[in-house]
Amino acid sequence: MALRMVFCQRKGETYAWDELADLTPHRVGATTGNYYSEQFVVLAENGQLHVDYANSDVNNFRKLLSRRIDLFPIDAEVGPYLMATQLKAEEAAQLSCPAKAYWTAPLHVVISRKRADGPELVSKFNAGLAALKQSGEFERLLELSRQDINQQAQAARK
Repeated sequence: MALRMVFCQRKGETYAWDELADLTPHRVGATTGNYYSEQFVVLAENGQLHVDYANSDVNNFRKLLSRRIDLFPIDAEVGPYLMATQLKAEEAAQLSCPAKAYWTAPLHVVISRKRADGPELVSKFNAGLAALKQSGEFERLLELSRQDINQQAQAARK
């Protein structure tokens, strides 16, 4: 599984890009303290990427809505969740987070090397994960989790 960073934007607007440097004409939001990739940092520090920082992801969504920024990078799972739980339905309906990722980072389970049973735990975890993926159960569980999170978000709105 990997963290997938995508760009949320206003619906009806499109931004053609193949790499981050293609976005230099646009205003990009970022949340103070979040990491967006080495390339993002370099482009921002060089002034090639016009970055406007906010104190929270929700503030960046509000900046999108008010047209203060054009794009907001966020994890592909987190963005839609925050839109569903932290914005009004009519606000969330104005935004989208297209699936195209500009950066991915693998997620890991960390087990301390100090644990005597560490190698055994890693072996069992890897075998169990492989079995879940091979059977299709891994994807099924992920989709069920997404559905449950979305249902909770919708219930919280009411």
